[in-house]
Amino acid sequence: MFRFPHPPRALLRQRPGRPRGRVAAVVAAAAAASLALAGLAPAVSPAAATPAPTPSTTYGEPYRPQFHYSLPTGWIGDPNGLVYKDGLYYLFSYGTWRGAVSKDLVHWTNIDVKGPAPDPGAGAFFSGSAVVDTQNTSGFGTAKNPPMVAVYTSVQAGTNVESQDIAYSVDDGRTWTRYAGDPVIDLHSVNFRDPKVFWYAPKHEWMMAVALSDQYKVAFYTSPDLKTWTQAGAFGPAGATTGVWEMPDLYPLPVDGDAKTQKWVLSVSVGSTGVQYFVGAFDGATFVPDGPATYTPPAGTPLDTFDSGGYGAWTTAGTAFGAAPASGALPDQQPVTGYPGSHFVDSFTGGDAATGTLTSPGFTIDKSRLNFLVGGGDNPYAAGAVPFGTLPQGTVLTDFSGSSYDPGWTTTGAFVGTGPSHETLGNQVSSGVLDTWGPNGDPGRARSPRRPSR
Repeated sequence: MFRFPHPPRALLRQRPGRPRGRVAAVVAAAAAASLALAGLAPAVSPAAATPAPTPSTTYGEPYRPQFHYSLPTGWIGDPNGLVYKDGLYYLFSYGTWRGAVSKDLVHWTNIDVKGPAPDPGAGAFFSGSAVVDTQNTSGFGTAKNPPMVAVYTSVQAGTNVESQDIAYSVDDGRTWTRYAGDPVIDLHSVNFRDPKVFWYAPKHEWMMAVALSDQYKVAFYTSPDLKTWTQAGAFGPAGATTGVWEMPDLYPLPVDGDAKTQKWVLSVSVGSTGVQYFVGAFDGATFVPDGPATYTPPAGTPLDTFDSGGYGAWTTAGTAFGAAPASGALPDQQPVTGYPGSHFVDSFTGGDAATGTLTSPGFTIDKSRLNFLVGGGDNPYAAGAVPFGTLPQGTVLTDFSGSSYDPGWTTTGAFVGTGPSHETLGNQVSSGVLDTWGPNGDPGRARSPRRPSR
């Protein structure tokens, strides 16, 4: 079991649902609570562009969530800028720069926040994080009054180039000042965002995990002072790459409460499809995920391993299971791995439209449990689907099944004196293929005769 350390000194943060205009307020729903009971009081700021509702109506509207924190006004997005200082949890939103404080992550009070002047040419702020610089490594505060430092993505208007900026506050997050040296990291990329920053104690330095979104990577940067950053390493691509990577988070967790045994967890959002995470080891530069989980069946008496190559006393009905266990992938099936022994029961006989049953002989249960190793996925049959590799209806000009190219074909270069390849290249639709890998990799040309059009 993993346990979170308490109290956290650096934030948990995510990125907004990322509209490409100016990001509206982002908040953390760090704990479920009834705001009707929380006594959350909106702060009234005369300088605010949009006045907050009056106390008599705020948080009493019929459609306002009552069990999670919500802003007095405006759009709600992902958690940003959650830090702990002097007995209080602070929550900040970037873009509109609002804030709230809490003693218990349940009852929140809004505070007036004055954001920094925007970067020249800035078009939007994206998600980031915040830290309490307790040692004043940045020099923005003092030893007695350490600053809060926000690290976030700034998007340049017109070019959409994303860079990492910082701002600091010396009055507990009420007033923020942009660092004159911004941006602190700029790769001139439009897919470089969502910095998560924390103090890495083993090397006494700041660590940043930030997404190289279109590369499906998380880059790791180090800094002695939150202002000067050096890339130390990167992780990826790995796992799911069906959408751009965003909102990385990297943190250690003790295993079963043992502080001497810990794992590092790297989570990252995959487009709009969800969040994946990797568990492994981190040394301040390189993240190494643990290998795939291995399966060891518990000791017991096997009812059948099917390694005989037959079903024995088991009976089948329908067509899905065929006449015998499989020893590998069946036609049009993706590779099958992870099964013990030499054979396994495969219900793909005849394709994914086949149905059937496999029934065991009677047996007596004399153990506390039965163990099954089951693989596959919830992939329903689609009527009319054509198996991969099926030739479309029509006239086949040539299938390259002979020992030489059909009459009328002309060749140059590496194709001269050769014929179709008859090795197994995977998903072939005949016994031969036109293989462009000629002798020694030399270039060449194979040209078909002209066919009359219809």
